[in-house]
Amino acid sequence: MRQKVSSAAINFILGHLTRNQRLFPSSELSPEILDQLRDAKASVDIASYKNIFLRVVKITGNQNLGLYIGENIRPNALGILGYILENSPTISVALENLLRYHTLLSRSFFVQKSEGGRYVKISLSTTPPEKPPMDRYSNEVNLSAFVAILNDLTKETIRPEVVKFTHRRPENIEAYYPIFGQNLEFEAPSNLIYFSKEILGYPVCCPNIAMLEFFKMQADRILDEEEESYSIRVTRILSEMIHYKAPEVKDVAKRLEITPRTLQNRLKIEGTTFQELIISTKKQLACHYLKTKEINIQEVAERLGYSETSAFNRAFKQWTSFTPREFRKNRGS
Repeated sequence: MRQKVSSAAINFILGHLTRNQRLFPSSELSPEILDQLRDAKASVDIASYKNIFLRVVKITGNQNLGLYIGENIRPNALGILGYILENSPTISVALENLLRYHTLLSRSFFVQKSEGGRYVKISLSTTPPEKPPMDRYSNEVNLSAFVAILNDLTKETIRPEVVKFTHRRPENIEAYYPIFGQNLEFEAPSNLIYFSKEILGYPVCCPNIAMLEFFKMQADRILDEEEESYSIRVTRILSEMIHYKAPEVKDVAKRLEITPRTLQNRLKIEGTTFQELIISTKKQLACHYLKTKEINIQEVAERLGYSETSAFNRAFKQWTSFTPREFRKNRGS
């Protein structure tokens, strides 16, 4: 299945440029993409999404474009998902709805929420992980948009307590401070935003419960029509989980809110197994990382859960007929 991103997601990237500054002329886009962008229900191939974004960066010369776009995003730019958030009564309910419906934007976009101590922690990731420089731009858009939307929903100034990014620290990070504060960490294992738990009780400005139920019905119908296979859902979870623990079928089944036996049966119907998906996910991620020369082979092994580089070398050769070093030399970017 080719990864798609909603036309709303691209329109909020292009909106300020085309309306306010004319920095990105429509002649830069193919007629097919323009037709898709006019259709609020359409999806655009994610490769086209990346090309559009990188082209905008090149034209404008603005290395902080991700932050600029993200902090200007408002809920209504997200289509049905945005209307659901706007009509949720509190931030707690809005976050639960975000967890339930975030795939309306893109199947490659993944959101998690957890609570511990005095913090609520939000994880934002894409599957598969982006390569530089797109990793930075993607992180900046997603995380700054999240903060901007919280502020717009509550009409309050909400700032994170801590923010962690997976991309490398830019040379100048002063543009981050007004959005995220100064407690920042780069090259972290995951993109994480920590907020005080107090925000969960913040009321959303002017919700309408009847409209909330209406838009949730619309969203449920769309998700039912676009229901993806368990193989794809398991692969997405494995891609995020594999960095910090050895995935077990019980852990993934819990995330999917089904029993391990049911998950194994569903995968069997789709012609695969949990172990096969672990191997294919590790192979996909290994190839991705090996094409990024800034990550050495030992670190690649560690990210995939191998305590010994030699074990990773043997596994990778079994998957591809190449050693990691040979693959990097012959096929790496």
